[in-house]
Amino acid sequence: MEEDELGTQRALGHAEYVACTRCGRMTPKQSAAIVPGDALEDQSEFQYLCQECQAALAAGEQDLPTTLV
Repeated sequence: MEEDELGTQRALGHAEYVACTRCGRMTPKQSAAIVPGDALEDQSEFQYLCQECQAALAAGEQDLPTTLV
């Protein structure tokens, strides 16, 4: 969704949106899963996952490491 559209929906009282930590897609807060975060890595106690990322991880998909060894 476009940023201006999200701002309009928030102003009108529609669902709050959060960014999925895994893919970055904006998703309604009530449909996002809250999972424990890595407080040492990103200073966050929890993270949000969209439904697509939840399904992918549940199906066994692995995240690729962000740094090369």
